[in-house]
Amino acid sequence: MASVLASIAKHAFVVDGGETGRLVRSRDWSATPLGPIEGWPPTLKTAVNIMLTSPGPVSILWGPERVQIYNDAYIPIAAERHPDALGQPVAQNWSDAYEAFLAPILDRVFDGQTVRIEEYAVPLRTPSGRVEQRFFTGSFQPLHDETGTVEGVFHPLSEVTGNKAAAEDQRRAEQALRESETRYRQIVEGAEDYAIVRLDDRGIITTWNTGAERLTGFTERDAIGQPGDILFTPEDRALGRAEAELNRARSDGRALNERWHMRKDGSRFWASGLMMRLDADGGSYLNMFRDRTAEHEAEAALAAEVAALGRLQEVSTRLVGDEAPQALYDAILTAAADLMGSECASIQMLDAAGDLKLLAHRGYDPRSAAYWQTVDARSESTCGLAMTRGERVIVPDVEDSGLAHRSGDLQSYRWTGMRAIQTTPLLSRSGKPIGMISTHWKQPYTPPERDLKLFDVLARQAADAIERTSAQANLRESEARQAFLLSLSDAMRSLKTPADIASLAAERLAERFNLSRVFYVEFFGSLMRVERDYTRGVGSLVGEHDLAAFGPDLLRAYHDSPIVKVDDVRTDLRFSEDARSGLLARQVGAYLDVVLFEHERWVSVLALQSAKPRTWTSSEEGLFREVGERVKAAIERARAEDRLRELNDTLERRVAEALAERNMLAKLVEMTDVMIMAIDLDYNILAINAANADEFERIYGVRPKAGDNILALLADQPEHQEQVRIGWAQGMRGEPVTFVEDYGDPTRVRPYYEVNFRPLRDESGELVGFYQFVTDVTDRLRREAAPSSGGDALRAGARLLSWRCKRHRRPSGVEVTPRHQAGSDTWRRATST
Repeated sequence: MASVLASIAKHAFVVDGGETGRLVRSRDWSATPLGPIEGWPPTLKTAVNIMLTSPGPVSILWGPERVQIYNDAYIPIAAERHPDALGQPVAQNWSDAYEAFLAPILDRVFDGQTVRIEEYAVPLRTPSGRVEQRFFTGSFQPLHDETGTVEGVFHPLSEVTGNKAAAEDQRRAEQALRESETRYRQIVEGAEDYAIVRLDDRGIITTWNTGAERLTGFTERDAIGQPGDILFTPEDRALGRAEAELNRARSDGRALNERWHMRKDGSRFWASGLMMRLDADGGSYLNMFRDRTAEHEAEAALAAEVAALGRLQEVSTRLVGDEAPQALYDAILTAAADLMGSECASIQMLDAAGDLKLLAHRGYDPRSAAYWQTVDARSESTCGLAMTRGERVIVPDVEDSGLAHRSGDLQSYRWTGMRAIQTTPLLSRSGKPIGMISTHWKQPYTPPERDLKLFDVLARQAADAIERTSAQANLRESEARQAFLLSLSDAMRSLKTPADIASLAAERLAERFNLSRVFYVEFFGSLMRVERDYTRGVGSLVGEHDLAAFGPDLLRAYHDSPIVKVDDVRTDLRFSEDARSGLLARQVGAYLDVVLFEHERWVSVLALQSAKPRTWTSSEEGLFREVGERVKAAIERARAEDRLRELNDTLERRVAEALAERNMLAKLVEMTDVMIMAIDLDYNILAINAANADEFERIYGVRPKAGDNILALLADQPEHQEQVRIGWAQGMRGEPVTFVEDYGDPTRVRPYYEVNFRPLRDESGELVGFYQFVTDVTDRLRREAAPSSGGDALRAGARLLSWRCKRHRRPSGVEVTPRHQAGSDTWRRATST
């Protein structure tokens, strides 16, 4: 059975097809109107699957070209046309019968009608060219696609040419009887395959041939003188059918005889024959019949199979529709009971926990339905054994199955009156077990292989139904999950504090999953601190709690795993009795904790609790874990925003203080009479104050500004240009320098200046320029040189002052650049360090 199911899973519709199945699989259909086999529509695939697994002759006519595909049982009908006929238009295969016979019928079927034929005569040409009459019984059923459009024809049939020949034999026998009594007697005595019985006008048997004795077991002595109704079943006698048949022959001259007959031993057989009135013989009657039990049962089986195929086709059509799962399961169980002739049926789905859940049932006692609501797939029940073995299990009689008389399984069977059971595993398209479909009989029974083959097709459809329903449920759950997470994230985005974020998540989770208590908690060793919680029907846990009773191993789990969960506090062996009683006292029946932040000495957790025991599903666990990640991210974001706000406040305060200090210093620099200037290594002015610019203009006749080049300003005054270059060169040695120098027109009074040079460096300490502080010391030199007189005294004083300055070099001064005179980025960067 496992191999059959694996084959079905692998070849969804070309399965168990014998010779024609191999031809269908191996053929390149891309060159035919049907196109590549993998692109065939679901309706065609399902119909081909049903056709190939059917024991009777079936063919399918598909598409506008009415391409014909058939099964092995159809090969004798196709005869010399096989195998060339496979995949060819039916008009080509049956050209001698198409226009007169097939075309009108197919036109009606493609208009949506079902057409049935009974012993229909079709003239067909043999390979030798001779035309023969062949007789067929069958039906033409429309195949609809998902939109309801007829795309093809499902055509089960059987050839009954031999039956028509038998009817012709009867006609000739009747003629022979009328022609000659002698010939009649010869026929009567020699026709062992036919029962030939003569009755008088009252229906009493007067003659009885050897064929009648062979068919019925009654000898001539037993039968002659008895009423003809000894051949009728008790129910037919009770309904007066023997007398009705005789009256019909009396009034019409003949009466057809198609019914169950009784043998002497009480067994039954199906006979087909004719009762005729013999007018020339004083009103007697001749009843001729033969045993057609095999043909009748074959026809009944064919009719049952056609009906079964119709039910399978109906289920297939409902599968591709958008029907509610429960209605689809009920339709599958109705088909299962009809196919197997059972009184009861059920379908189960394997859940994530490894249990079989009852999806639907038919004919169960309510107590049995409750008992089988959930079954451990590893149990010793019939469905558990079928799941474990991966194959069908059949129990012909549960009372003789070895089940203990007091077992729950046996008692549940007795509640419903079940005596026989078969249960078949359901596999997904990938071969994974996903459920079980079972049928039950109220008497000992072993289903025949023919029924089981059709049932396997239904099992495939049931598995598809479960897969589709599960996929739809998973999609709905995923959409609901994403909507919940999106709504939660949107709501948390506007919150500013970790406490508010955790409280919102707690409320949403409690309401969404019907939890009794949800909260954000921090553990410090064995101390648990709860600032807020959201409760539904239970008390609050806000406050501090000592969890020492839980023991180090259970508390250590919060450092080792992102999820800590308990399904049932009452039975979990990890708890001490103190811990268990403490949880139960606080109405905690089950809990699941999501670890958000974990450090060596403390842990923060999103705690979810149920007042009753609860099995946390993997889907819930995954969602809670994702909620935990989002809550964690939101809390980290809120904390980062808090730190950023605090840092911004600090920076703004420091910037304001620095700006105030800089503005004050800038004003001082601008107001001082000390001359200040900064240049880069190429003598470009980076910054200059008003005192320096005024003095430069007074001495050299040109007013400098930030951005000017000093040497370029003095290009027309070579001697002054050289003096400035030499003076600044002293500052460019990279160390603080102070000296006294006189500048200006030699023909005029030349003032003396004390010049202080300081290096200017960027953030990395790289030398980028220099700045100078210049003070007019002419008056001071005069005072120090008194009582000497004249320029010699001043020059001597200047030399003395210069010598002193060189011996007492000043440290670098305050580096300040007035904003309105900051001449370059270099100056700003250098003076900001």
